[in-house]
Amino acid sequence: MLLNLAGQRKVLFLGGKGGVGKTVTASAVALHQAEAGRKVLLVSTDPAHNLGHLWEQSVGDDQVELFRSGDGVVHGVEIDPQRTIDAYLAEVGVTLRDFMPEHLHPQVDQHLKLAAQTPGTHESAMLERMAATIEYGLDEHDFLIFDTAPSGHTARLMALPEIMTFWTEGLLNRALPV
Repeated sequence: MLLNLAGQRKVLFLGGKGGVGKTVTASAVALHQAEAGRKVLLVSTDPAHNLGHLWEQSVGDDQVELFRSGDGVVHGVEIDPQRTIDAYLAEVGVTLRDFMPEHLHPQVDQHLKLAAQTPGTHESAMLERMAATIEYGLDEHDFLIFDTAPSGHTARLMALPEIMTFWTEGLLNRALPV
C-alpha cells in the first residue's frame, strides 16, 4: 500500500515516534522508487541522523548519491540544523535590514542574536529549508521523501506559524513610531 502511494506522489513525508523505523521505511521506499526508474531525494530532518549509518556511507547537509540502478537514483541529505539556522538567520537579517530604517539595524542584529536561541527558530529554519528542498528538489528529482524527526519535533514544527506571528509582531512593534 505504501509503495503504491509513493509511486503516485512527488513528495511524501514519513513521521512517527522515535524508534519506530521511519528511517528504514523511508530508505526502503526510496530504494523501491529508484529501482522503478525514478530519481529520488531522501531527506532526513531528524537532528539525530541515521541515513549515513543505514546506507553505510557519509551523508551530510549537501546531497550525495546513495544508490543507482539504470535510470533510477537515490540521493540523500541529512539537514544540518545549525547550518540551516545560521543561513536562515542571515537571510532574515538581510530582509529585515532592508525593510527597517538604518538606525534600527543594530536592534535587528540584537534581535536575531537572541532569536538564534529562542523557541521556534529551529523550526522556522527547518520549515524554510524543507520548502526550498521541495521547490528546487523537484527540478532534479521525480520523488522526494522526508524522513522526519520524531513526533515531538514535528509537532513543534507544525506550531510554527503561531510562534512566528508573535515574534514578528514584537519586532514590528519596535519599528512603529510612538
